[in-house]
Amino acid sequence: MRSLILGALLIAGGALPAGAATTVPLLMLGDGHFGVNVSVGGRAPQLFAIDTGAEMTYAPNSLVTRLGLKSVGTFSFLSPSGMGFQVPMYALPPLRIGDVTLPGTFAEDWDGLDKFAVPPLLSLWSFTDGPVTFDLAKKTLTFEDAGSFAAITRNAQRAPLAAARDRDRSLLVFVDVDFPNGAHGQCLLDTGSGATTLDARYLPAFGMNKSGDARVLTTYSEQPEGPRREYTAKIASIALSAAPSLRMTNAQVAFIDHPIYDCELGNDFWVGNVFTLDLPHDAMYVVAAKG
Repeated sequence: MRSLILGALLIAGGALPAGAATTVPLLMLGDGHFGVNVSVGGRAPQLFAIDTGAEMTYAPNSLVTRLGLKSVGTFSFLSPSGMGFQVPMYALPPLRIGDVTLPGTFAEDWDGLDKFAVPPLLSLWSFTDGPVTFDLAKKTLTFEDAGSFAAITRNAQRAPLAAARDRDRSLLVFVDVDFPNGAHGQCLLDTGSGATTLDARYLPAFGMNKSGDARVLTTYSEQPEGPRREYTAKIASIALSAAPSLRMTNAQVAFIDHPIYDCELGNDFWVGNVFTLDLPHDAMYVVAAKG
């Protein structure tokens, strides 16, 4: 999730309405990241980055101050590397994308957004009312209606999601993934990360080692919790277990020691592809890029 900052440069529901599909442009932010214009409390739209790896929506302190938001407590969470954080939490006024009102949500205040000049981060919680399609080839975001979603379910492959919901505040989703040599993982969907990341424990399964292996490059990246050692290497493929046609081949990925998740699928996995999140039913539908 927070690699978006360093790059500076993603509940049960009722029936879908008919004839109400809404499509808006996705704004490409560099390094595969993308966002959308959001109206906050009826104000003029402003850019939010869509970060499916953010446990909650993030508002920079400058926005909190401008809106006069009052703290409604704190929220505690673990970073992917296992470090604990506790941040102020605020109730946001209604958010709208185009003519679509998003579910009510809370926001965390993190000064890193202002520090690195990164826009607010819109989390998955804002897409829990019904299915929504991210078309990274056409650069559009569509809130589906009954008819358009029915067409998607006929023509796309379905992959179950494992959802982690926390205190009616946050939502993260995970999908089963296949790696080379019969290895498997349950990966976080993280559109706030430019690159896919795996637990370093997978390296031996791919016939590689952290030290003394010319195929593995040791690097360091800056994270909110401090410098992090990474091992960069190429693996033959990464594919969704339930939809193997959606895959990344000859993939250069980062490996880290002892993360709290098996892996994170970053924007390098999704670039040029189309995926629909049906969060009310913990599922996603995918269409592999043509050509």
